[in-house]
Amino acid sequence: PVGRAHSATVGGRKRRRSVRIAGHSFQFPLLSLEQACQVTAALQLPAIDIGALKGYAHLDPDEIEAQQQAVADRVRRATESAGLVVSDFFPSFGEGFGERPLNSLDSQVQHANRQRFKAFVSVAQMIGSPGITLLPGVTHPEVGVEQSLSGSAQVFGEYLLIAQDAGLRLSFESHIGAVTDTPERSLELVDRVPGLQITLDYSHFVARSIPETRIHPLIPFAGHLHIRQAQPGRVQVGMASGTLDFGDIARRMRDAGYADYITIEYTWQDWEGCKNVDIVAES
Repeated sequence: PVGRAHSATVGGRKRRRSVRIAGHSFQFPLLSLEQACQVTAALQLPAIDIGALKGYAHLDPDEIEAQQQAVADRVRRATESAGLVVSDFFPSFGEGFGERPLNSLDSQVQHANRQRFKAFVSVAQMIGSPGITLLPGVTHPEVGVEQSLSGSAQVFGEYLLIAQDAGLRLSFESHIGAVTDTPERSLELVDRVPGLQITLDYSHFVARSIPETRIHPLIPFAGHLHIRQAQPGRVQVGMASGTLDFGDIARRMRDAGYADYITIEYTWQDWEGCKNVDIVAES
């Protein structure tokens, strides 16, 4: 679908948009943010997702909350200097999946996360991001899947109103270890929170041996798309050894009228053996 124009409804009006490929700041954690933007531009990508996962490269959520304007100014300088636009903003509340999850059972953490999310929204607006991607929370063993999912739905319902008031898309990425770690649970969450969207990444499902036929029903709810090759048991592999049929996925996204960025998200990190791939070559 690259370069094709699609219709998207915004504020009750239809406008034409083209699907474009983007990079991700997560791809180059050993570089500075400024250098990561320059490499993304050197790969001839016009846009970049800006990540801010605590403990992993570039931007720290604590700093974002405390110095919103300064962080936004730095991101703008880095992207504009490289000739890039921001395609998504992907921050976390705490480190990893378990620290300060979106569906925390602790009321004090819930309050702190709400204040942090408002800072995320402010920064997303200032850097020109069309939306925000969040992790959907975890399954708490003490309450089980159903109550954990209900907690995520409750928080997303509140956050969605804040994001919409700011003119931003809000979506979640279902990942290995998430409360929405199957396509069916992901569908249940968007069903419970009308207007919430999915940052769709097939690799997290394929790594758990979930067939593509079970993932395709998520496409109508996709507000953003991450791509990298994967195979059963491996969330990230080279293009030559992956099992994902991106030609088929692209046709399905086109037919569904998908009109956002497609972000290449090969990452270099210890998690799930992701250091074993040549990030630049595979991108």
